[in-house]
Amino acid sequence: MADNGDAKVIETARHIVKSLGRTDTMTDDMLQILSTFDRRFSREKMAGKQLEEEEEPEAFELEISIQALEQVILSWVARESPIWPESGDFPATFFESIDELQAISENWAPMLSESRAFSSLLDRAETLMQQAMFRLEDEFKLLMETNGEVVDPDWLFESNQKRSSYPTSPSSSEDEEVEGIMVAKPVRDYNFIIDVLPGSVVSKLHEIAKRMVSSGYRKECCHAFSSLRREFLEESILRLGFQKLSIEDVQKMGWEELEPSIVKWVQAMKVSIHVFFPSEKLLCDRVFANLSLSSPCVSLSSPKGYLSSPVSDLCFMEVCRGAMTQLLTFADAVSIGIRSPEKLFKALDMFEAMADLLPEILTMFAGEPFAPLKSDAMAIFRRIGETVRGIFMEFEAAIQRDSARSPVPGGDLHPLTRYVMNYLRFACDYRPSLDRIFAGDFDFPANIQAMADPPFASRTQWVMELLETSLETKAKLYKDQALSSLFLMNNLRYIVKKAQDSEMGLLLGDEWMRKRRAKVRQNHTNFMRNSWGKLLNWLRADSHATRNVNKEWIKERLRGFNGGFEELHRVQRGWAAADEQVREELRISVAEIVVPAYRSFLGRYGVKMEGERHSERYLKYSADGIEGLINELFHGNSGGRKRGVSAG
Repeated sequence: MADNGDAKVIETARHIVKSLGRTDTMTDDMLQILSTFDRRFSREKMAGKQLEEEEEPEAFELEISIQALEQVILSWVARESPIWPESGDFPATFFESIDELQAISENWAPMLSESRAFSSLLDRAETLMQQAMFRLEDEFKLLMETNGEVVDPDWLFESNQKRSSYPTSPSSSEDEEVEGIMVAKPVRDYNFIIDVLPGSVVSKLHEIAKRMVSSGYRKECCHAFSSLRREFLEESILRLGFQKLSIEDVQKMGWEELEPSIVKWVQAMKVSIHVFFPSEKLLCDRVFANLSLSSPCVSLSSPKGYLSSPVSDLCFMEVCRGAMTQLLTFADAVSIGIRSPEKLFKALDMFEAMADLLPEILTMFAGEPFAPLKSDAMAIFRRIGETVRGIFMEFEAAIQRDSARSPVPGGDLHPLTRYVMNYLRFACDYRPSLDRIFAGDFDFPANIQAMADPPFASRTQWVMELLETSLETKAKLYKDQALSSLFLMNNLRYIVKKAQDSEMGLLLGDEWMRKRRAKVRQNHTNFMRNSWGKLLNWLRADSHATRNVNKEWIKERLRGFNGGFEELHRVQRGWAAADEQVREELRISVAEIVVPAYRSFLGRYGVKMEGERHSERYLKYSADGIEGLINELFHGNSGGRKRGVSAG
């Protein structure tokens, strides 16, 4: 108040001197008289002020305006309470003063080089603006820190739960605060946007951002915004279970630890691209609506919504860049790891996730600021595809390297057969992606639909050729030709069944399937000929023997048949069948050739053994008894398997 009073006294004195001083001599005399009464009326002060007012009346006017704005702005700056309380009205006086101060700075800027007076006053205005901006920045941060996401969690989960294929992440029914950072609830649906801040708060943030950007404090405003939203985003992703890992961390992880991490990565990618990032982009577009790097202070009034601006893009990039880089780093680390066959399907999950999300990434991250992110995403997508191709080639090489030195007991399914067929069946679920990968098509949109000969079909046929070659080599390990044929029949039958029950049949083709069924039948025939066919020789009689039948001949035949049957029964009880259907087919085939022949033999020669001493030693089995024993074959029990291997 004292300074204000002094100013009024000095201005009054200056006015008196100006009115009465008609000549320079009179003016000097009056200044001399006034200075003797008060130092405030010194010749230097009074003369200087008078000269400024006479020669630079515009500077005088500018000073008065700045003084008035100082009183208003500094009073708001000094407040300890929020300038925009939750239930308070729009701080019109403060914001209007800032707008006026900005207008003064812009309008008077051309006068900066005219005189020292203008330079000093504009420096003063700049200092005042800086103080106002610091206060607005504090208010900007306060609004963001004290207002969290207000989407109702129950609605968020109930309305989207049925559409999700991922298991529920344990979480509370309320939004949680992690180390003072408001974090959105983990979600399981991947196609909706949430309002991460209330609309009223967004409007306040926009009013502040509008003035900070137009006043040249864009960097400060963007930094305040992006740093807080970045923490929110990264904590939200963390709550999905995805940990921030370096390439070195991923490389050190064992597969048991890495596999669930990939599952969480896929989920985090989908939620981030479909939910978190679009929600953050919407917030950026609203807060920085219609603001460009050189935009004037404009009003938000468009009924059509919010327009993206360079400021919005820059802030969105700063918010999402860290999280996106973190997600891409993990994918990159997985892609450069060891290419072992068990990693194929998780690598394919990553490839398909990237393939699904990349179009949206390229659209959402449009513009020059996002060029490095888009380039990295495309490069990593390609590297994951090349990793999948490398893993599949390692799978092919593993089939070729499999060189078992001992046969599978009982001619059972070889573990390699089961592994390869199940591997390929699962791989068929990814057929479009594998076609794309083997074609080297990593563009958008993909061109694989136009290919007449999908490459994965050729790779599948090649894998089957490798498997059959390996099985034929392994069949030679059996000394018993019948068991060797049974081994091939079991494995080929399993291959055909797995293929026809899946998309593999379409990839391999009808001709391929027909030839393999023929191979199954051929091995079935070989099995019967090399085992049970030989047994039937005991029940056959040539024309000479028929004319000279005697009991000794009948005894020899029955003794040979009984011994051969018992040996086959003992051994083949432990031999294996690929499944119950094959087991029944084998039993029926054996019974169809053995039982009728045995019944016929007994009908022709059994009567001659009646009354013979110890006839039960030769007529040990009835035809029905033989059939019952045949139904005990191919159980694949451990004892039988052991004998089967030693016999074969």
